[in-house]
Amino acid sequence: MWYGSNLAWGSQQADMQHVIKYASSRDGLAWRRSGDVAVPLLHQGEYALSKPHVVREIGGWRMWYSYRGHGAVETYRIGCAVSPDGELWERRDARHQRRYGRTELQRKLEAAGFRVRFSTSIVVLLLPLLYASRAFARRDATYDPRAEFRAARWVEATLYGVMRIEGFLIRHALRFPVGGTRLVLAEKPA
Repeated sequence: MWYGSNLAWGSQQADMQHVIKYASSRDGLAWRRSGDVAVPLLHQGEYALSKPHVVREIGGWRMWYSYRGHGAVETYRIGCAVSPDGELWERRDARHQRRYGRTELQRKLEAAGFRVRFSTSIVVLLLPLLYASRAFARRDATYDPRAEFRAARWVEATLYGVMRIEGFLIRHALRFPVGGTRLVLAEKPA
């Protein structure tokens, strides 16, 4: 069952932090709550997620919910999140941003019954370029992210070559603590 829960109380509505959590039960009477946040607050100024509606779909789960805050999300809006297993959720109403640290992700996977076999950061060698690109995008109001897909062939070939070197290093047991994203291989025992 997915339910709304306050993380913080306050005298003003905007001081409260209301998120969606998960509880499980074998019989519908006794419920086990882990306390983990299933769907977190993400938007600047956001303070409330509520009324989760979850459906099972082919290949996973989909959740619709309402969210609000102050600033850009003062009125309630409809949000959507997807999950392969009903426990680890990815918000689709949000722009991409880091949702879990390395330790938290591993803990969530293990709590969901997975055994982590492999974990490393990737896009490590290109991290300075990635950082510069994101910094430029934040400063330029006319920045078009689709322009990154129209790079010259020699640029694409160079970046691909750097990623192949990184892949070679990872295949030969080198693990990176930081990078542009995280690659995790986990299995769920039968």
